[in-house]
Amino acid sequence: MFNKRVYKYTALSAAVIVLVTATAITSSKNKISNTSVNNVVLTDKKSEEKDTANKENNSNVNNNVSSDVLDTSNTEELKKDTEVKINTYTVKSGDTLDSIAAIYNVKVNTISESNGLSLNASLKDGQVLEFPSIDGVLYKIKEGETLWDLALLNKVDINKIIKVNNLENPEKLKLNQKIIIPDISSVKSPALNASLEKSSSSNVSKKTVNRGGSGLSSVSLGSSSTNNSSFKGSLPVSGSISSKFGERWGKFHKGIDIAASTGTNVYAFADGKVIFSGLQNSYGNLLIIDHGNGFKTYYAHNSKLLVSEGQVVEKGDHIAEVGSTGNSTGSHCHFEIRKNDSPVNPLNYIK
Repeated sequence: MFNKRVYKYTALSAAVIVLVTATAITSSKNKISNTSVNNVVLTDKKSEEKDTANKENNSNVNNNVSSDVLDTSNTEELKKDTEVKINTYTVKSGDTLDSIAAIYNVKVNTISESNGLSLNASLKDGQVLEFPSIDGVLYKIKEGETLWDLALLNKVDINKIIKVNNLENPEKLKLNQKIIIPDISSVKSPALNASLEKSSSSNVSKKTVNRGGSGLSSVSLGSSSTNNSSFKGSLPVSGSISSKFGERWGKFHKGIDIAASTGTNVYAFADGKVIFSGLQNSYGNLLIIDHGNGFKTYYAHNSKLLVSEGQVVEKGDHIAEVGSTGNSTGSHCHFEIRKNDSPVNPLNYIK
């Protein structure tokens, strides 16, 4: 009987232990499960926050990109607006030079000078006007004219003319080519100016020197007539200056170029002795005259040489004819003055 009771008690105790153990295990599992759930919830929240932040960042980046694109667009539009161009306008009823100038924001004489009109000219319906989009004058190149002539005569920076007109080859202008000359109210024509100069000098007699040198008078090469103060003369060719002395588009130009048609007479700048007459590399047919006191003059690219080495010539003698021999892009005389064999600006010696 006692043994049965002990057994029942033992069995009951074991059952209680099993129950307690099971409860504990269940409770532990629930805690672990709850922790996992909490971790998942926390992770999800963090993920959502991270996604939200990323979206905001992406949005900001996109906005910045859009802003950049917009700015670029504005820059391109601004560039187009400030581009120098030739405007073409067809006159309508009621138009005046003043009203058209106000529309295009240019001076009245920019339009009048570009079209050969007076400031108070009456306009006709259908009349076509051309003028630059900046203050200045639209000019048509005349025969024999060069960019340097235009710049020099009108006192305008040649580099500005090149830039405004976007000229790739400033030395080669075409007849009737339209050129914008900025910042002037009227244009002086080099061709007209040269014509007037030629007319005024037509009464000056020129002597012709024959090859061989007969009949020439002798001159003293060491005389005081060729010192620094009195070594003056006229341009050796009747024409227009097409290129100046000094820096010229990245190279040093040792003299000046005088544009003239082939066969135009070339005259001696001053009294002297011919020390070279012949072909010399890029100079083509070249004449060099020694004037004494360290002065020499060079006449290059000639089509004909009319004097020989050793001849003595006088100022104004006909010594050669203009051509385009040697390294030359067109008919002209390349003229140099050298002092002690160093090139100097010929224009400083023109009287």
